[in-house]
Amino acid sequence: MTVDFEAILGDRNIFMIGMMGAWKSTVGRRLATHLERPFIDLDRAIERGERKTILELFEMLGEEGFRSLEEEYLDYLSAKPSQVISTGGGTVISKKNRKVIYYRGVSIYLEAAPITLHRRIRNVQKRPLLAKSSDRLKTLTDLYEERRKYYESLADLIITTDDLSPTAVVNIIIEEIVNSADEDHTD
Repeated sequence: MTVDFEAILGDRNIFMIGMMGAWKSTVGRRLATHLERPFIDLDRAIERGERKTILELFEMLGEEGFRSLEEEYLDYLSAKPSQVISTGGGTVISKKNRKVIYYRGVSIYLEAAPITLHRRIRNVQKRPLLAKSSDRLKTLTDLYEERRKYYESLADLIITTDDLSPTAVVNIIIEEIVNSADEDHTD
């Protein structure tokens, strides 16, 4: 059976939201391939556009300055329809970004417990909010607790990824998209 995803989704963007280490980029890239849509990793787009790493931008601009820059990039990049966009972990703390995500597409929250996130990114040094942390698990837990309300309130779909592979997560998303189309036709 061939599924017409464009007929189901229209030209809405799909935004991957969640904490660092939740596999937003990994799953988003695979989902975009499956749906035959362009993929945008917001952090990588910012790095390319600014010719600096996210860590360098945080150090240069501070978190507030970086978040302002992130707002500009998200607004500009998401203006084009029919994309899969992986956001940064903190993208949702901005009210402006939440509005952009809400009005320009559907959002999929990839949820994972802080201990899972810690395990997935334990060897990664380029995370600005963890770079100087002496207790990365505590920092992750604090960030998770601070941001969870935004992720949950914005999400059209929540998938807990702790015990899943990225492929399994993509398969669940595809199944949910197809099921949503079936529900729309049975009303």
